[in-house]
Amino acid sequence: MLIKKVVVKHTKEKNEFVMEEELTKIDLGEHEVLVKILCCSVSSVSDQVLKRWHSHGNEEFIYPFGREISGLVQAVGSCVTLCKLESNVAGVIPLDSTYSGCANFCVMSEFDLVQKPESVSHLDASCSIGDGVKAYTALFYQAKLLSNETILIFGASKGYGILAVQLAKSLRAKVIVIGASDEEMEFFKSMQPKPDCIIDMRTKNCDLINICMEETGGIGIDCIIDDGVEMYSDEFKEAKTAFKFLPSKHELITCLAAGGRWITTQSDLQVDPPDSETLFLKCASIHFLFEDVWTLSRSAQGKYLHILNDIMAKVEAGTLRPTVHHTVFLDDCVDNLSHILDSTIGKVVIKI
Repeated sequence: MLIKKVVVKHTKEKNEFVMEEELTKIDLGEHEVLVKILCCSVSSVSDQVLKRWHSHGNEEFIYPFGREISGLVQAVGSCVTLCKLESNVAGVIPLDSTYSGCANFCVMSEFDLVQKPESVSHLDASCSIGDGVKAYTALFYQAKLLSNETILIFGASKGYGILAVQLAKSLRAKVIVIGASDEEMEFFKSMQPKPDCIIDMRTKNCDLINICMEETGGIGIDCIIDDGVEMYSDEFKEAKTAFKFLPSKHELITCLAAGGRWITTQSDLQVDPPDSETLFLKCASIHFLFEDVWTLSRSAQGKYLHILNDIMAKVEAGTLRPTVHHTVFLDDCVDNLSHILDSTIGKVVIKI
């Protein structure tokens, strides 16, 4: 079988997208499934995380690109029971897999796939499956968000942020989002369902702590989901990426209510003793959000399959509505990906 796929060549200087073609014989394991990929949604993964799984101690290495896929089952292993030939499926390729989602074919475990409802397009399925797992993990398993609680979401214009807002609104929580650019502010104004409060951080005079306290009557935020935090002192802040507001650790901890939960994507987070004491006095907690733990550890396989099925059910019901920023065909994606991956609105999807 001829497999056409996109991989990333990682060097010290840069990451380069490369199209590869290889003729290979595929021998399926007992519980493996061969999927013909129709759509692949793209999300960024930390180089440090990828290096852990694919570098094998080398500074320069190649890793697969694209993991959130939707497609058609072409062949199944001898013991597969959850998938049938020609059935439509969606899933997330595990982080330690050697298969690219940005390809014409891939091999996955049947336990990493879910049936796609007929009324859900392959485009929406691929957009919602990976980000849905991330939003679901943050809101239900870490934040344990309840009705009438207040949640502050950073990066709410990105794929998983959009779904997190929609999930939080479905729980009848009060949702506050951050806008750091004109594009984000326009997007939030037209977003459905609309956030309860949009904080405009385009001006330096905006005080995050004061606004959060005003919106909560001085009580504080019950749950915060960040999109990275400022790890350095003021003299390094000018080097931040344009149009991205990074809050400080102190700001987020100060904004938390008693018993508040801070869900962070900052893997190298370090909390200073004064901030730690503030967390202690508030009986607050920090949770590290790494959604790939579901596929790297099989200890909660049943919960993971439940999440995948529930995401597809919510997409079918219209509770979750992913936003597609850009679609690119597989043959053209190598030339275009580097220009569109930095988008702060919605998802980028590769069509095969």
